Amino acid sequence: MIICIDLNFWKEIRSADLLTYFAVVLAFYGYCQVLSRDLESWKALFISLKSDLEILGKSWLGGDGYSQETYTDKKSFSPLKIIYPLKFESIPEIIRRGAKELPCISDKFIDHLTLFNERVIAFNSALDHIKKIVSTNPIMSEELNERLNGLGIKESEEKVKFNDFKNEIRNLKKKEKIFHLAENIRRLHRAVHVEIIGNRDNQDKLNYLYHEITEELNEILDNFDKRKPVIIRYKVCIIIVSLFVFFMIEIFLK
Repeated sequence: MIICIDLNFWKEIRSADLLTYFAVVLAFYGYCQVLSRDLESWKALFISLKSDLEILGKSWLGGDGYSQETYTDKKSFSPLKIIYPLKFESIPEIIRRGAKELPCISDKFIDHLTLFNERVIAFNSALDHIKKIVSTNPIMSEELNERLNGLGIKESEEKVKFNDFKNEIRNLKKKEKIFHLAENIRRLHRAVHVEIIGNRDNQDKLNYLYHEITEELNEILDNFDKRKPVIIRYKVCIIIVSLFVFFMIEIFLK
């Protein structure tokens, strides 16, 4: 059996119309590519944020957080206690670029990010203040560290209980000025952990915001590709359908 295809229908299509159609298709495809690259850059930002939260934030901000009753760290009296600053470069960029424009981003998520960024700034400022107090008199800080070692700051909770350690410092403070520095350092560390990091019962603290943002971010990334605009997900199908429609118009409706 020989099948013959009549190609005379090409004569019905004007070259100007064909060129116009291809120009429109190229413009559409170019727009889709630009939009797709923009969305991929957003996705990369969210992945970067997730990585920062897992690497930088988990050790300090994850877990159950801190409260007035549970923050019983003897080292909080020490001038040598080290807390590293937090840095989330992706958060200011997400806020600056206006993530609200994305279909998969809620106002709640942006509000949490904004508040989280403010708390991180406060956290780092508090650390700078502690460093300034400790470095103002390095000799006194070194002497205090030696005295705290003598009181059992490095001993386990079973050997030297926190409350006993704290009461000993309060008693010594009445006689020796150096222990005023210890209580001042403790007060600042408590502010960092309890007032800034907090726990999940405090909706404006870092611990609560960390858990909320992490959950929201996982949902965003899990559904990011599914929520891309229809023209991105089905651009090839749209072009094929448009080609069919173009031929129908050119051949049968003219």
